[in-house]
Amino acid sequence: PGHEGLGVFPGAVRYLGNISEDLVVPHMGWNRARMRKPSVAFHEEDGSCSGEERYYFTHSFALLSKELDSDVVLGTTFHGEDFVSVLQQGNILATQFHPEKSGKAGLALIGRFLHNFPVDRVLEESLVVQARSTDHVGLARRVIACLDVRSNDAGDLVVTKGQQYDVRERTQSTERGEVRNLGKPVDLARHYFEEGADEVVFLNITSFRSSPLHDQPMLEVLRRTSEHVFVPLCVGGGIRDLELAGE
Repeated sequence: PGHEGLGVFPGAVRYLGNISEDLVVPHMGWNRARMRKPSVAFHEEDGSCSGEERYYFTHSFALLSKELDSDVVLGTTFHGEDFVSVLQQGNILATQFHPEKSGKAGLALIGRFLHNFPVDRVLEESLVVQARSTDHVGLARRVIACLDVRSNDAGDLVVTKGQQYDVRERTQSTERGEVRNLGKPVDLARHYFEEGADEVVFLNITSFRSSPLHDQPMLEVLRRTSEHVFVPLCVGGGIRDLELAGE
C-alpha cells in the first residue's frame, strides 16, 4: 500500500480489513469466482465448467470491484465486498486465487489455458459461465483430512491413531505392541484428495521439537505428496506442553 506497482492494470490494491472490523482477514479458503463475461479459460463445450466451482484463496489485500470498472475484469469474488479475482487482457490471465491449489477445478483451469492458447478468442456473451444460484456466496465449509504421522519401530513414517494417546497395538503379553499402522502418509493423502478433501494436514506427533526444517523425512513426504495432491498441504506437531508452545 502506498507504493506504485508495475502499472499493467489500473486501480489500487486495498487492505481487506478496512472493509469492516468484523471481516476475517486474511481471506483464506474456498470461494467462487463469478464471471462477468465469457472466456475460453472458463468455458467447456460439454458444460462441465458450471460456475459453481470454488477456488482456493489466501490473501489480505485485493483490488475492489467498485474501484475498477474496466474491460480487463473477467471475474469477481465476495468477501465483505466484491473484489476482482480474475483479470484478462489478451493472452494475459491473472487470478487472485491459487489454481495449483484449487483441486480439480484449478487443474481444469490450467488445462484450458494451455490447451486453448491463445485464450484471447472472443466468445458469445451467452456463453458466460454463471452459477445456477447465489446461495452460499462467500467462503465455503472445508473438509480437512488430518493425518497423525510418526515413525514405527523400523524407522518408517506411518499414519497412526491413538487410543487414549497410545498408538501401539495392544497385546496379551507385557511386551510393547507394534505402532498402529493405518497406511503410508503419501498414499493416504492422495486417497483423501481424490475423495474430495479440501486440505490435508500432517501432524508429526514425535518430531518438530526444534524446527520443522530439521525433519527431513517429513519434508520428503510433503515433496512427494505435492506431486499428486493439488490442495493446500499443512504440517505441524511436536508441541507437547505450554513451555514448548511459548518457544
